[in-house]
Amino acid sequence: MGDCFLKMATSLSVFVQQPDENEFEFHVRRMEMLCNKNLLETTIGKKKVTSSDGTERDIQLYNYIRTESFSRYVRSQNCEVKTNVK
Repeated sequence: MGDCFLKMATSLSVFVQQPDENEFEFHVRRMEMLCNKNLLETTIGKKKVTSSDGTERDIQLYNYIRTESFSRYVRSQNCEVKTNVK
C-alpha cells in the first residue's frame, strides 16, 4: 500500500502544481520525484523539499519510518488483547 499511495500522491502533486504541462514533462517530473536516490536523500534529510512558496525545508521523513514489525496483538494497560486481523 505504501508504494501505491506514494505514486498517487506524487501524481496529484505534480498535476496540481503544473496542470498545463504536457504528458511527457509530467511523467519525467513524477519519475524524478520517485527515483530511489531522490527518495533516500529526502528521507535522510540530505535533500530539502521546496514548498509552493519557494522555501526549502527538511521534512524529516526518517521520523515516520517504522523499524519494528507489526503485531496482531494490542497492549493496553498491562493486558494483551488479540485483534480479529488475520
